[in-house]
Amino acid sequence: MDEFGDHEGLQEHLNKMLENLPKEIRVVEYGIDADTMRLYQRLAEYYKSITINEYVLEMDLDSLTDEEDFRKTLVQIACLGSVEAFRKLEQFEKQELPEWKEKWAQMALMQCQIQLENELRDEPIGFIATGLGGRGNKIRYFFAVKSDQTFDSGKARFVQQIFEEVLKEQDAELEEVVVYEQFVQFKILLPFNISLIDVVVKGIEDCDFLDEEFFITNTKHPTKQDLIDWAEGNDEEDLEDDDNVFE
Repeated sequence: MDEFGDHEGLQEHLNKMLENLPKEIRVVEYGIDADTMRLYQRLAEYYKSITINEYVLEMDLDSLTDEEDFRKTLVQIACLGSVEAFRKLEQFEKQELPEWKEKWAQMALMQCQIQLENELRDEPIGFIATGLGGRGNKIRYFFAVKSDQTFDSGKARFVQQIFEEVLKEQDAELEEVVVYEQFVQFKILLPFNISLIDVVVKGIEDCDFLDEEFFITNTKHPTKQDLIDWAEGNDEEDLEDDDNVFE
């Protein structure tokens, strides 16, 4: 599990990502796992490079039971980027769908919307999608801090108060705090252009009993075992920061 001990490396990655972003960014509210996103992007890149027959607009998406056929059809419709394509995808996405169809329908609708909006604007807009989603211009993250001292109610309350202040200074929203014996886990919404590393480091500096090492992810909800594995240095699962940007 990656606890982002290489803070300079992660910060460099985030800085490069911010440099290449369009001026206007929206964060996708629902979470999309990295594997699904990568597969979608590969298909989208392929279909953007070829001519798509508009007959796909006549396809009955409900009748497609083969996953591969469904994915290819959905991405082709999205890549058309027309009003008709958007309306078809919007109507389909509103239905009650199995999870594997729902994710792809959401991504296709998002891509088609981006293409439509960008055709009407002088400056392009971009969307950021992550495993945990977000709201407005804010990305959802989990982070955890630890100590070799047990977090009794007094220490836990102090840590929470410190981070509430630090987060407030950055216009971040604190959604949840979970206290374990030697961990305190936070779920937050943070503006995409703010470095969470700087925020966490600032909070740790204000708590003299916290370790310098900390855990960050925006890909999935970490479990207590994830945090234990992180603290013990087990790398069986990689919960790495994995923002995805559509333009």
